[in-house]
Amino acid sequence: MRNKIILISLLILPGLVFGQVSSEREQKLTEQGLILDEQIRQAELKLQSQREKSNLVSPASYKRFRSGQWNVIQTPNSKIFYGTRGAKVAEEISARVENDRKKCLQNINCSIANWSIPLEVYVHDSAEQYARVTKQGPGSPGHSQVGVDRGRITSRRIDLRYDGSDAGNAIFPHENVHVCIADRFNDKPLPRWADEGCAVLYEPSQKAAAHIENLRDKKLFPLKTLMTMPDYPPGPQWPIFYGESVAISSFLIQKKDFNHLLSFIEEAQNSGYDSALKKYYGLTFMDLEKQFKQWLDKELKK
Repeated sequence: MRNKIILISLLILPGLVFGQVSSEREQKLTEQGLILDEQIRQAELKLQSQREKSNLVSPASYKRFRSGQWNVIQTPNSKIFYGTRGAKVAEEISARVENDRKKCLQNINCSIANWSIPLEVYVHDSAEQYARVTKQGPGSPGHSQVGVDRGRITSRRIDLRYDGSDAGNAIFPHENVHVCIADRFNDKPLPRWADEGCAVLYEPSQKAAAHIENLRDKKLFPLKTLMTMPDYPPGPQWPIFYGESVAISSFLIQKKDFNHLLSFIEEAQNSGYDSALKKYYGLTFMDLEKQFKQWLDKELKK
């Protein structure tokens, strides 16, 4: 590449006498070569981007068919099942599912190659149908499940109610994060605080803000208690749990990035939170509590 660039430079520099290149001209030649090098690199990147865009499959061209009682939209990495009432939500999901998947997997440093086990999304016609099929409470707007066998993912599934609050653009992206993160945490599941906190951050921003607002004038969990919870707390504590999980996830991501947060958690699962916190953020839990409180006070004043 360098030889070609120098040749181009020789051809376009006016008044250059071959074989008699002064040090000043040589410097200009080098600079010109570097400029052309960068121009060629940018042109190659633009061409690559155009090729990638041309290879993208339009949602309008996704395969659509019937399977038993379900209508189905099939994308490269998912199948979206819906009944008589869920067409609008299914179309919203089909328009974003591939981009959401790619974005999340890139953020957590996982391969974006097509899944051999596709994600199945079921959009249910009613709360009663959702509860009957999934055995979840009818008040739940949606949930996700990932099957894992000895570190290998065997199934990916999201169930939603079509009438859930903004099911296609808030509930689905939340549940999709749970599914994608399992690609990285398939041996040891992500702790609940991080799993839920990070998932909310993929919803519309006002959703995260509402969770954090729930912390106003409330007594919070000590952060070490929150991070080491083996499961969800009792129901009455859920608003604090979700709000604090969203807040501390956001705070730690802002300090570094999403991938750094997950690396911290992986370290904590192996060596404990105290040493992991020191290694990845240079903090003790006392430091973290102080900095987090200052950050949260500012957020609640916005």
